Amino acid sequence: MRFSKRLGFYTLGLSLGCVLVFLFFGDRPMRCAYFPNARVLQHLSERKIRYSREAELQMRALGLDRVRVQQILHRGRVDFSQSEPRKAPCKTYRIAQDSLYVMVQMCERSAVATVYKVAFAN
Repeated sequence: MRFSKRLGFYTLGLSLGCVLVFLFFGDRPMRCAYFPNARVLQHLSERKIRYSREAELQMRALGLDRVRVQQILHRGRVDFSQSEPRKAPCKTYRIAQDSLYVMVQMCERSAVATVYKVAFAN
């Protein structure tokens, strides 16, 4: 069999395979969270965010709004040395970005994450 014929079969099979993969898996979001920081932020993004009264007061005192806190929760870095990821039933995480940090509590059987502290990082 000539090379051009083999190349044609390969191209046909590859294109049919790509079409089938797109049809079967096209509607799935392409998120791969392999590292602990990405996993925490992904789990956090899947939950509804609730703010405690203390957090609201701290945000008002610092001149922050909920949009800025959401940016920290989506783009920040999880500080595992200041977090308690193995605490049962509610895990607490410190998420920092720039000079601010947010303390978040995520309970196992709840679809809500609670922001309970917003402050400047030392």
